[in-house]
Amino acid sequence: MFGFLLCSAHVAVSSVFATDFPHLKWQQLSGNVIVFLCVNIVGIFMHNLMEHAQRKAFLDTRNCIAARLEMEDENEKLERLLLSVLPQHVAMEMKNDIISPVEGQFHKIYIQKHENVSILFADIVGFTVLASQCTAQELVRLLNELFGRFDQLANSTCYQNFNGIILAVRDKIGEKSPSNINEESS
Repeated sequence: MFGFLLCSAHVAVSSVFATDFPHLKWQQLSGNVIVFLCVNIVGIFMHNLMEHAQRKAFLDTRNCIAARLEMEDENEKLERLLLSVLPQHVAMEMKNDIISPVEGQFHKIYIQKHENVSILFADIVGFTVLASQCTAQELVRLLNELFGRFDQLANSTCYQNFNGIILAVRDKIGEKSPSNINEESS
């Protein structure tokens, strides 16, 4: 808009004060109008191209930031899932090994040897009938209480609990050995 006003003002001033060559006045004015018109059209075209490029750069940057935030959220969910399945020290060791470059073809295998270990596998007799008689909320509450009792038992007798699987390690039990514990529970 400003370009058109400036060009119009220039043409008006030059038509009033251009008196040296009166027979070329209309040719000079029409030449100026054509030049100014072309310059303004090119300016509008360049402005639209630059605005489009700036908008595209802004949207690409915004999408990149949104993708990064979404990826960070997914990584946090993945880490919480990993920590819900594995003990923290194993999960962190595994995470650090995955992030670092692989020396060979495969990643490290996370196996540890423990002596004198007892494993408790629990089976609820009549679970199918119980599940059909309870609502989902009641069943979840009941299972939560049951696993809570297993956790209390594990904590009171120095067991290790890994997400519902209770392991007794002889070194941590002290005076009770796994065989004594198995005999006491019988």
